[in-house]
Amino acid sequence: MITSIYIANERVQVVMGEAGRRGLKIQTHAATPLPEGVMINGVITDERALRAALEQLRRDYPSLKWQNVRLCIDSSAIYYKQMRLPALRPKRMLELVRGEFADMENAQELLCDYAVLQPRAQEGGVEALLCAVKREMVESYVQLLKESGIALGAVNTALDSQIKLVRNLPALREQTFIIMVLDGNVLGAAVFVKGQFRFANRSRLLAERGSEGLQAEVERAVSTLIQFNQSQKSGEAVTHLYLAGLRPQERELQAEVCRAFGLRVGQLSQGGCEIDAPDGFDMADYAYAAGNLFDF
Repeated sequence: MITSIYIANERVQVVMGEAGRRGLKIQTHAATPLPEGVMINGVITDERALRAALEQLRRDYPSLKWQNVRLCIDSSAIYYKQMRLPALRPKRMLELVRGEFADMENAQELLCDYAVLQPRAQEGGVEALLCAVKREMVESYVQLLKESGIALGAVNTALDSQIKLVRNLPALREQTFIIMVLDGNVLGAAVFVKGQFRFANRSRLLAERGSEGLQAEVERAVSTLIQFNQSQKSGEAVTHLYLAGLRPQERELQAEVCRAFGLRVGQLSQGGCEIDAPDGFDMADYAYAAGNLFDF
């Protein structure tokens, strides 16, 4: 069993389970709220409060395993590039990736990595998602979790986890869709064309959650992504919208936005992946944490 932690803006989410070709098996899932301001744009601003939340999870869910844990993080300070690279050995590939971020300020302080999106790109080589993040940010998580008795095995990003989740949901492989995750006052959004990742952005919500203004903001974001897809001339129209992280009073938001654009309501729980999970588990509520269980 693998334990995956996603430290969101308003809560800490944990899922423990196994993921593979046969589907997803969730043994335990849990979440605990964070006081306002503990996390700001992926930066830990109150270590004491975050440590207390983790300790609360450990007390409330003694069956959770805290060794070789996978951590998922999100921030606008995580930098991405999508590009085609030659198919090389991993060590040489990492050298190329570092070179792509070499012109950034304080590049020597960045941790870089990549994920292969398409192992055989149409024009040769591989299609890859490149990532860079300040070493200081990652080390702050590693140190805090270590002090909380949690041994990390890997650190992944929310976008990476989302892409892994999508590629393991068979029903989404031929769809062209928008997927959005509401996390406190942050809206993460991405476009997938026939199941392949194309573009993502992350924006701060100005409207209060649950307010009428929230729908207008989500609709503006959807419109922007539809226009982006059209500008790319992919030959595929966006047909579905997936919304994750909705609060109970926002459950009608997805249907209302879909009606505005003539889209179909997408449900991650109906993605064609066999899910064995306890009652109360909703894939849309744990999208990042659950996606982090999958291997690329």
